[in-house]
Amino acid sequence: MNNMHMLNVSDATVLAIHALIVLELNKGRPVSAKAIAARLNVSQAHLAKVLQRLSKAKLVHSTRGPNGGFVTSKGSGNISLLEIYSLIDGTPVSSTSGCLLGKPRCKSRRCVVSDFIEGIAKSVMDFLTSTRLSDLVSSWE
Repeated sequence: MNNMHMLNVSDATVLAIHALIVLELNKGRPVSAKAIAARLNVSQAHLAKVLQRLSKAKLVHSTRGPNGGFVTSKGSGNISLLEIYSLIDGTPVSSTSGCLLGKPRCKSRRCVVSDFIEGIAKSVMDFLTSTRLSDLVSSWE
C-alpha cells in the first residue's frame, strides 16, 4: 500500500506559532524564553530549541543581556503559517496521484477516495499559504 501522507502538526510547530504570537503581542519589546515558556505553560528547554530554529531561519532575532530576549524579525503580516510549518515539520502535505492502494487504475478511471484526499490536501495548502501570523495575533488581542 502507498504511504499516504496526511497533515501531522508537531508540538514544535504549534509551539513555534504560539511563541511568535506572544512575540508579536509584545510589539517589538524583547521577551525572554523564560517569559514565553511561562506564558504558554511549556518546557523552556523545548521552547529554546524551537526559538533556535526560528532564529536560524531569521524569523526571530535574539539579544543578550538583562533586557534581552526575542523579537520577530519580520512583520507578522509577512509570515505565513506555511513558512512556519515548513520550517519545523517540512512539507505539509503531499498530493496523492493515482490509487491509494497502489493499483494501476480503478475500473471507473476516477477514484473518489483519491479525489477526496487531493481536495483535502489542496484545502490545507491554501489555508497554510493564505493565513498569516497576523491573522492569529489579531484573534488573541
